[in-house]
Amino acid sequence: MKVAFIGAGFIAAEHLRGYKRLQQEGRDIEICAICDKSPATRERYAGVYPVCEDAEEMLSRERPDIVDICAPTFLHRSLSELAFSYGANVLSEKPMALTVSDCAAMIEASEKAGKLLMIAHPMRFYKPYDVIEQYIREKPFGEPRSAFFHRCDGRPARPGNWILKDALSGGVTLDLAIHDADAARMFFGDPASVSAAAIRSDDIDIYDSASYNLQYPRMYVNLYNEWSVEENLHMVRFFRVNFETGYLIFDGSDMVVRAVSNGHEAAVYDCKGDDCYYNEIAYFTACVRDGKPVDRCRPQESMKSIELCRRCMAEIRN
Repeated sequence: MKVAFIGAGFIAAEHLRGYKRLQQEGRDIEICAICDKSPATRERYAGVYPVCEDAEEMLSRERPDIVDICAPTFLHRSLSELAFSYGANVLSEKPMALTVSDCAAMIEASEKAGKLLMIAHPMRFYKPYDVIEQYIREKPFGEPRSAFFHRCDGRPARPGNWILKDALSGGVTLDLAIHDADAARMFFGDPASVSAAAIRSDDIDIYDSASYNLQYPRMYVNLYNEWSVEENLHMVRFFRVNFETGYLIFDGSDMVVRAVSNGHEAAVYDCKGDDCYYNEIAYFTACVRDGKPVDRCRPQESMKSIELCRRCMAEIRN
C-alpha cells in the first residue's frame, strides 16, 4: 500500500510515526513520496523519503493508494479533489474544510471517484473518549447532565502566518474547538441552540480565545478553547462529564480518567500510552485494505461538525 504526503509540517510527523509503527508491525505500507512547498521541509526529509514540490507531478508519477493531506486548511478541498482525480483514497487533516459547501464538494468527489475519504479527527480514536462513550451507553451514573471540554494551547504561529488569518484557517474555532465540537456531536448529537463569547488579540484579526455553550434537552455542553499566549507553559486537555449520580473527569497531564460517585472513585482508567494518531491511521489503512467504509469517522459527520462550528461562530457578538 503506497502512501504519499501532501504537506509535511508538525502534524505530518505524528502521522508518519503512525505509518512507521504499522510497518514495524508487519503491515504492507510504503511512504512513496512527500510533497511540500517549503524548501526547508523538503530538505529535512530528503534522503529519508522521495521529496517533491508539485503535488500533481507526484500523484502522476507515484499513483499512491492513499494521500495523507497535512496541508493548510484552505487547501483541503482542492488537494482532495486532485488526489481523487488520480485514483487515491484520502486521509485529510482536520478541520475538513473552511465551509460546509467545500466539505460537500469533497464528499461528492470521493463518491464520484469511488474512493474513501476520512478526516483525521483523532478524538474519535482516543481512549479517554471511549470511556465517555461507555458511560453514556451503559448509564452506570444515569443520564448525562452537563459536559465541559477545555483545550488551551500556545499560539501556533506569529502574525502573518496563514493560521492566524480568518479567511484561511477559521481561527481557534476551526483549528482547535473543532476537536470538541466533533466530540460533542459524537456523544450528544446536534444541539438545540448555541451561544458564544470570544475575543481576539490586538495584533491579529482572528478570534484566538472562544467559549461556546451548546444547549440540549435537559443538559448543556461548554467548549472552551484558546491559543492566545505564545509559548504557553500550561497547555490544557481537560474534560468533565456530569451525570445524574456521578461524573467523569480527565486531565491530559496524567492521562487518567476518573469515575466518581458518592464522593468516591468508582473506577480509574489509565490511558497512558494511548496514541490516537496511530489509532486513526491504523483504522483508515485497514478500511482501504479491506474495502470497507469509514463508519467510525464518516466524512458526512465531519461536515456536520464544521456546520456546528460555523453556527457557533455566527453567535459571536463583537
